[in-house]
Amino acid sequence: MLSENVRKGTTLFLCTLIHFLVDLSCVYFMSAVIRPVTVTQGSWLFRVLLYNGMAFAFPALAGLAADLFLKKKHLWMSCAGCLLILAGYLLHRYAAAAVFLVGLGNGFFHIGGGIEVMNDAGKSYAAPGIFIASGALGVFLGNTWGRQYMPLWQVFRLLMLFSAAAVALWAVVLKKTGPEASAQSGVKNTDAPERVMKINSRLSWFPAALAGLFLIVWIRSYYGSIQMYSWKNTFTVGLLFTLCVMGGKASGGLLADRIGLEKAAAVSLGAAAVTALFSMNSAVFGCISIFFFNMTMPLTLSLLTALLPSLPGFAFGLLMLALFLGILPTLVWNVHWLFSGPGMALLCVISLAVLLWAAVRMRKEGEAS
Repeated sequence: MLSENVRKGTTLFLCTLIHFLVDLSCVYFMSAVIRPVTVTQGSWLFRVLLYNGMAFAFPALAGLAADLFLKKKHLWMSCAGCLLILAGYLLHRYAAAAVFLVGLGNGFFHIGGGIEVMNDAGKSYAAPGIFIASGALGVFLGNTWGRQYMPLWQVFRLLMLFSAAAVALWAVVLKKTGPEASAQSGVKNTDAPERVMKINSRLSWFPAALAGLFLIVWIRSYYGSIQMYSWKNTFTVGLLFTLCVMGGKASGGLLADRIGLEKAAAVSLGAAAVTALFSMNSAVFGCISIFFFNMTMPLTLSLLTALLPSLPGFAFGLLMLALFLGILPTLVWNVHWLFSGPGMALLCVISLAVLLWAAVRMRKEGEAS
């Protein structure tokens, strides 16, 4: 019998590592494999939208299906995701089909791994943040290596095959040696996790809370998409910026575990707003601002899963859908609204106000029960 700490730690490590490899492989595929064979800008936009739609919009439905039907087989969904990405690589000559498979595989992995990590997290905010964080580095390196057309096709094919095998092996190990808790449905990620959602007669605030949290994630996605800083023009600075994104996502949950969600939100978004004012001409302030801004990612996910405790996959999928919608203004219309120090500070303040309202409302509702 595996101890709880070993089981949870191994699951988190495996999912976090493969999350990095999945995003790296997918973004590299789009940059190095699909982009060179795409003739027109319109075709490229269609393929980018197809990939992002399958990777980020479709998981809302996939997550709901996983919650309703998969029960204890979430890791197998992640395994299938890796194999779908591999299939996309193998079918690269059929560009649209390959993009569809790679995007679908990305979404499947995120939902399966995300549910497993969130189910293990209990009342902690740290694990979801660590799991989410590794994807940022994969996206950055995938774009960088893909644009340089580095010949890594075979490497990523093998990595996806080995990733699928590793996830499948761990799923078998958990089935044979792990406790039933390793695949329970329902995540308990707020200061009053179970009490909050037992109140069905006083949920007049529920739609507003759900919409507000969705808005926060949309803002975070849009905020990241507009940051075309003139100083972010070298590999070193880009890597440092990406590491700050990762560090913020990972440390946000750790800070919330230590001082509470509401204080962590106030500290992170308050600091992000102030430093954003000076970020346009300063890489130092820009990196600090993006670090603090991303600290709220695991907090938002935790509140979403608390609102939908029996549907963690759907909650994770809604977060991914909001990320997809957040990139549309810059991806489709090339509109960089609010790209200024005061504009980005305003986005931080709006996010803080909505997040604190939702957190306080849920906590008070839980205490009242």
